[in-house]
Amino acid sequence: RFPREEYVELINYSETRNYVKRTLSGYWIYRTIYQDLVNKILTAG
Repeated sequence: RFPREEYVELINYSETRNYVKRTLSGYWIYRTIYQDLVNKILTAG
């Protein structure tokens, strides 16, 4: 298996590759910011 970064670089179309990079960046930022909140919600139930 390829590491995530290498896999993204294998995408042939630059528009798609750049979209995937931006989407994954947003995901990781969102996850970093809200992970504590998600953990609290999941453990409160």
